[in-house]
Amino acid sequence: EPPKGVSCGHRVQDAWPSVRLAIEEAVDRLIAMRRHEGRRLLKDIRLQALRIRKALKAIRTRLPQSLVQQKRRLQQRVATLLGNTSSSSTAKIQEALALVKDVDIHEELVRLESHLGQAQQLLSGGKPIGKTLDFLAQELMREANTMGAKANDAVMVRRAIEIKSAIERIREQAQNLE
Repeated sequence: EPPKGVSCGHRVQDAWPSVRLAIEEAVDRLIAMRRHEGRRLLKDIRLQALRIRKALKAIRTRLPQSLVQQKRRLQQRVATLLGNTSSSSTAKIQEALALVKDVDIHEELVRLESHLGQAQQLLSGGKPIGKTLDFLAQELMREANTMGAKANDAVMVRRAIEIKSAIERIREQAQNLE
């Protein structure tokens, strides 16, 4: 039967069951297509999250060596600037070495992993996640940018760029999700 309020002639009355069936089939196909696309998007998002996790693991592996190298470079620069080391300049060297902690990216690594865990929970929840995932991607990018700025190591910077690329991909995909 046609929708209420629609007056139809006899021909439309007769055609309505076919029209209704066509509309229902089209809606069913649309829903199936969107579900299929959603599964593909989630698969890609999970792949990007895996890329991020691998890059984070590589950074964690590289971090101790990087910090040793940075400490050595800083010691050399301070020694060059101060010349012969006296007790007062030794204190300055120790103070300068404390600056190495400023390039420690442990905090960013922890936050990145935490945000990835939250994203994983979202992906498993079965609820609309687009906006929340987009927000998490922004937070991931903020941490990745900070980490990249602090890293004074070519290998770690390359990994940070890989992470940022994967985050951007997640963000693009999240905008296509409900």
